[in-house]
Amino acid sequence: MGLLDKLFGKKETMSPEAEQQKNIERQFNILCDNGVRALKMGEAATAAPYFENALELCPDRLQVKGYLAEAYLALQDFEKARPVLETLCEAQPDNIETALLLARAQGRTGQYEAMFDTAEKQIAAHPDEPRAAYLAAVAAHALHNDIMAIARLTQALAQAEGFRLARRLRAQVLLEMGSTAEALQDTTVLTQCDETEDEDFILHGRVLATNGQHDEAVSALTQALELNPFSRDAFLWLAKTHLAATRTDEALKVCDEAIGSLPDFAEAYKLRGGIKHTLKDEAGAMEDLKKALEINPSIAEQVDGKFSY
Repeated sequence: MGLLDKLFGKKETMSPEAEQQKNIERQFNILCDNGVRALKMGEAATAAPYFENALELCPDRLQVKGYLAEAYLALQDFEKARPVLETLCEAQPDNIETALLLARAQGRTGQYEAMFDTAEKQIAAHPDEPRAAYLAAVAAHALHNDIMAIARLTQALAQAEGFRLARRLRAQVLLEMGSTAEALQDTTVLTQCDETEDEDFILHGRVLATNGQHDEAVSALTQALELNPFSRDAFLWLAKTHLAATRTDEALKVCDEAIGSLPDFAEAYKLRGGIKHTLKDEAGAMEDLKKALEINPSIAEQVDGKFSY
């Protein structure tokens, strides 16, 4: 360009390809900005289409893929999140946070073998990371490999003693394996913490009841209901614990309370119907069964000819 061209502002001409790329980049930036703004405002459903459209224009932008995965996870759309996270993990093999998110998404979509492999790779790369050991245990338990699940959960707790999810799952797996004494050790720890939740007391109650400690189980399950008065599991296990201790009247009272608090509680109607059946109240039993079936027709699959509970 000559001196006069510079002085009088003669514009350089841009090739059609460069002009097109400039327009694409401008549209891409607008879409990304809108998506990020929506995501920050908690509007993941609004944000996701912006990021999807942006990636149609520029498919290789990893940061935007990260935003899109975040939006999908916020929407709990794990089917869509999983392939995006897989792509991110391939591009960033050393990013443990992305890998752990992928493992969770794989688990939520029933891909337990893939979840186990993803978690095990992170254990190999980061042997002191308790979250990887926990996720491997979740997958192992889903794959019915409970020995491996216990091993990984014990590893996670050795690395992080206060890892409540790991301790809770270990207690659950031990209970399923019939190792109630070991399970009781874990649930006792869970129920002695300031952060104890209703499901910790429920699990503790289940272990105690299985161990034949019915009074202690009732106490634990009652504490669960104090924390969450609408806990369906707490109501059911409390009633069943009373039944195991041959306290039929108490079990019936618990069912009445459950139905009073939760009128659509089909399982409580079914359980109460079973109790009434044992008490020879056939009319009351059939009325409760009918109500349970009205609320949840699949209850029929759980009812045998003897109306067991």
